[in-house]
Amino acid sequence: MMMLPVLWFGAGCSPKISEVTTVKTGVWYLADRYPVALMFKSGGKELSGEYIYTGAAASAPAPFTASRGLRGWKFELSGLKDFRLTGRLSEDGEDYLLTPRRGPAIRLRKYNPGTPPAYPGRYSQPVFDRYVRVEKVYGYASGYYASKPVANLKPEAYAGIVLDVLGDVTKNVFTDSIRLDLDLYSASGDPVENRPLLLLIHGGAFILGDKRDDLVRDMAIHYAKCGYLVASVNYRIGYPAIPGMYSQLERCMYRGVQDVKAALRYLSDHSSTYGFDPQRVFVAGNSAGGFLSLFAAYMDDDEKWQSTGGGLFGLKQELGCLNCSSNKNKGKYKIIGVVNLWGAVTDLNIIDAKNRVPALLIHGTADRIVPYGHDYPFTNVNRTLASFFTGKVYGSRQVYDRMKEVGIEARLITIPGGMHEPQDDDTAVYPMILREMSAMMYKVLSEPALKLSGPEKITDTLKTARYILTNYQNQPVQWVADGGLITRSGSAWADVVWIRGAGSKSITAYTTAPDGLVRRGRIFVDQ
Repeated sequence: MMMLPVLWFGAGCSPKISEVTTVKTGVWYLADRYPVALMFKSGGKELSGEYIYTGAAASAPAPFTASRGLRGWKFELSGLKDFRLTGRLSEDGEDYLLTPRRGPAIRLRKYNPGTPPAYPGRYSQPVFDRYVRVEKVYGYASGYYASKPVANLKPEAYAGIVLDVLGDVTKNVFTDSIRLDLDLYSASGDPVENRPLLLLIHGGAFILGDKRDDLVRDMAIHYAKCGYLVASVNYRIGYPAIPGMYSQLERCMYRGVQDVKAALRYLSDHSSTYGFDPQRVFVAGNSAGGFLSLFAAYMDDDEKWQSTGGGLFGLKQELGCLNCSSNKNKGKYKIIGVVNLWGAVTDLNIIDAKNRVPALLIHGTADRIVPYGHDYPFTNVNRTLASFFTGKVYGSRQVYDRMKEVGIEARLITIPGGMHEPQDDDTAVYPMILREMSAMMYKVLSEPALKLSGPEKITDTLKTARYILTNYQNQPVQWVADGGLITRSGSAWADVVWIRGAGSKSITAYTTAPDGLVRRGRIFVDQ
């Protein structure tokens, strides 16, 4: 934008109004008493530029000139003879006033084209550059251990590692008080204090893994930069590998579910401190973490396994209810979405209409560690051997079918020929996971989307182009018109004059919720 001089050769007396000596160019000004908008392009003894007639739905720019006379400036608008734009030109803040000798001044209001809110892609893509991580203790509970990092957990090494660790577990002493930790990831400098929470659960066959394993760590950083508060949780793992004693694995899985719920209760009790909304929680996990994500979202106390009870003359501990372990926190929370990455469930009946939590399922068809369909896990080791230690489980294919049967919104991403931890074999898988997870969570958060109504086709007979936000929810609305000028607007509507020849055209309404989520409604306009 340039400042061009306005030259005035007066009669020697001081004007009552302080007239401008320069005009701003390249900026539209809306006249308040006439349906025109002006843009100055030159100044001096005469002013010139372009104007738009704003009394129609669309208008082409036309030239104007202004010459200085005894009564001030007189504007001549090509094609418009009935508008009397005359008077002395003065500044009033960012506006101009055109003050005639008699009658009220005409305000030339500087047009604000509008800008999208800060972080319009929040929760759908990274909008922050840096993150912070802190570790918290969320509880203590009895078990074998709560962390066993493994440097190489690729499918080809999985079987040997699992067999070695299973042997070691039988030698471990069951400990009465194991410390349970979680990591919190959040964006540096994020001003929002009402974020959704994403809880990530690592894999490892319920005997391996840690909250800082590569996959969960990378995902935690990514989603923290998207604006989520992210928690990556350690949970109790390990169980005696006794042939025919599948109940030991069930009890191990159940302790894991209890720990996930304990972590959520702890976080909920500290939600104001950590800056998130406990009524909007997503849970996601890979492999064993996928099992726990599904159990946490869909299993109720009346569906727990019989093996979780006490017995054997007091040698077998009663594990209690799902929310009866690991800490005494009572915080309430609500899971609004679940992501299962190549996990499974042991019983499809836990998935019913009582818990209608939307789900995303991603699984490879060649997974022999956790089956895509209904089979024993670890058939890559030996099917007969696997049947001695585990029961058959229902992979993502059966889980998806069951969800559709009971009316749960779900999406299944099948990776043809994909093995366990398929991101290790195909570099395109990890970006796909982030893309699909982001889309699923954003859809849940952004429902309902903003809806606009208004003309999409501009014709010569259309007198007014008014756009209305049909599901207005008493949140401030920001309007942005590309290829047009917003001449008037209210809380849920805007009038636009579209500029012919201005290229692509669209009108967008933005609202920003307390959680920082930017909702958008947009109409593309053709003329």
